Amino acid sequence: MFLVEKFCGTIRLAVDRYFTLRNVFSTTSSIMSRKRIKLSEQVRQAIEDAPVSRYQISKQTKISQATLSHFMSGRRGLPMKTLDVLADFLDLNITVGKKSATDRKTINKKN
Repeated sequence: MFLVEKFCGTIRLAVDRYFTLRNVFSTTSSIMSRKRIKLSEQVRQAIEDAPVSRYQISKQTKISQATLSHFMSGRRGLPMKTLDVLADFLDLNITVGKKSATDRKTINKKN
């Protein structure tokens, strides 16, 4: 009897893991199929996820707190030089790629 219960428990655990992984993969694929996340949003997220405060980022990178605050609120962008400094500090790898034809069609429809 004990072996049957242990076997059923193992099967339940395997089924739970399967459905959990299936949900993770379906969520990931639906996120990936949505529109791209803008670079500015990715940098904002990296700043939020940083193990140090914005104040510490400001002091260590010599980027003013006002500049970081304006960027984080979406009121202003960042100059390339500042983006480079942040990327180095946060250990970000920024890559540039061409937009696909479908992305260009979507942009053209909006304009």
